[in-house]
Amino acid sequence: KWMFSQISSCTDVLLEYLNEKATGEDFLIRDIISCYGFDIIASCAFGLDAQAQKNPDNEFRKKATRFFKLSVLVMIRNTVSFLFPKLAKILKLNLIDPEISEFFCTLTKETLNQRKESGITRNDFLQLLLQLKEKGYVEYEANEASEVENSDSTNEKIEFTDEFLAAQLFIFFIAGFEPVTTLIVYTLYALSKEPEVQSKVRDEVMKAKEKFGLITYDSL
Repeated sequence: KWMFSQISSCTDVLLEYLNEKATGEDFLIRDIISCYGFDIIASCAFGLDAQAQKNPDNEFRKKATRFFKLSVLVMIRNTVSFLFPKLAKILKLNLIDPEISEFFCTLTKETLNQRKESGITRNDFLQLLLQLKEKGYVEYEANEASEVENSDSTNEKIEFTDEFLAAQLFIFFIAGFEPVTTLIVYTLYALSKEPEVQSKVRDEVMKAKEKFGLITYDSL
C-alpha cells in the first residue's frame, strides 16, 4: 500500500508500451511483463528507475537477473550447498554467485550514500530499513496501527550493517521478481481464454475508477 504510487507509475509505462504493440501482431508477453516486474521491484526495493521496459538490455537488468539463469554448474553448486552445507563450506561454494553479491552490496551502498547526501526520502523498502536502522521502528499511518500491533514481533537485537541491508534487499528482489512475473503472465493467459471473465474484470475496474476518480490500493 505504501509503495502503490511506484507500482502505478510502472504500470503507466506498461500501458504505453502495450498500446504501441496493439497492432495485431504476435509478441511475447512474458518478456514485457518480466521488464515490468523488474521495474516495480527496482523501484519498490531500491527506489531506482531501472527503465527495463524502455531498455530491456540495460546493464542493471542483466546483472540483477543473473541469479535466475541456471546452468549445470550452478545447479550442482546449489544442490551441494543445500544438501551438504559442511562440504560446501569446505569447498568454499557459495549459494549466490560472488559477483551477484558484490553487485547488490555496491548498489545498496551507493544508494544509501546518495540518500544521505541528498536527504531524499521515498516510500520504498529501503526507506523502511533505514527507519529501522536509525530509529529502531517503522513509522506508519494511524489506520495501520492495529495491523502492526497484531503482527508477530521479536525483541532480538539486529545490527543493521550495509551488508545486512543489502541482504534484505536481495531477498526482497528474488522473492518478488520471478513469482510476480509468473503470476501476472498466467493471469493474463487465463483471462485471454475467458473473454466473459475478462469483460467482467474490466467492468469492475472501470466502475472503481469512475467511483474513486483513479485506481488506488483501496479501490482495488
